[in-house]
Amino acid sequence: MQGKQVENKTRFLTLTQYIPEGIPDEKNFKLLEKTLPPLGDNQLLLKLEYFSVDPYMRGRMTGKKTYVDPYKLGEAIQGSCVASVVDSKSNQFRQGELVGFIGDWADLQIRDANHVRRMLEGIDPEAALSICGLNGLTAYFGLLKVGELKEGETVCVTGAAGATGYLVGSIAKIKKCKVIGIAGSEEKIQFLKDLGFDVCLNYKKDDLRKELSRVAKDGINVFYDNVGGETADAVKENMATYGRIVQCGAISMYNRGDQVPQGPRLDSIVVFKRLRWQGFIVHDFHDQFDTALQELAKWYREGKLKKHVFLQRGGLTAGPRAFSAMMHGENIGKTLVKV
Repeated sequence: MQGKQVENKTRFLTLTQYIPEGIPDEKNFKLLEKTLPPLGDNQLLLKLEYFSVDPYMRGRMTGKKTYVDPYKLGEAIQGSCVASVVDSKSNQFRQGELVGFIGDWADLQIRDANHVRRMLEGIDPEAALSICGLNGLTAYFGLLKVGELKEGETVCVTGAAGATGYLVGSIAKIKKCKVIGIAGSEEKIQFLKDLGFDVCLNYKKDDLRKELSRVAKDGINVFYDNVGGETADAVKENMATYGRIVQCGAISMYNRGDQVPQGPRLDSIVVFKRLRWQGFIVHDFHDQFDTALQELAKWYREGKLKKHVFLQRGGLTAGPRAFSAMMHGENIGKTLVKV
């Protein structure tokens, strides 16, 4: 449908400076305003409805290139978004439709119609940004493709109450595996128990080496690590022969800059247990996204995967607060901001 050519001003969130170490807070962000150009052919004017807050964004705030470029100072922070179509110069989308895309933390923005996607049938925005978003895909491919999970195996996941971790455990339960979840509060432990995790350990209270040895006498077949550091070391020491370590993240290191603590040397364990330790990025599997999303959506509709959202409200200005809360470990499940 042809949209009107109107002038639109938008506010967007950007960084005030790069943050090599420490947890970013509200002073590290600011709101700016700009005027959007008229819509071009096949473009959409989008109004932000929800945006995702994720640990990987921390790396983009350091100013250093990792597997993705750092955010640019003065330009909008980007992440997974759901928006409504305000105006359209595309025959594919009409006003009022909800679309998902990688976009700006901005009230309004223009996107090419080929760079957005419709919501899957029966999938609401919160599920679209969690179970059927990058977290669900990361859990799916990390566990099933990189970890090569087999029915009946023992799985351990760190950061188990986070946006990806709880889905890792839930998918492992669908695959009839024993699941050990590690988290950092009694509230999170109860959350994992309610999900049906077989063993739930609090790394702040429990002796992980001792407890893992007790509850996984034959060793851990697949270790899905979101945390790194001392917690991960304890799990690695309890791996089964031919175990697989899936390195998804290392959030315990993200705010330390170059001050990385020296841990135990586990090289000999890797050798004599013949472990495979592999890092991965979900976009390595981009050509398989559609197939995985269909299966994730099916599990959600069947009630096998449940949506758990740490929802923050208040528009763009809630973004920095939500990010800081997530990095402090306050969230259970997926951190989202509703605009």
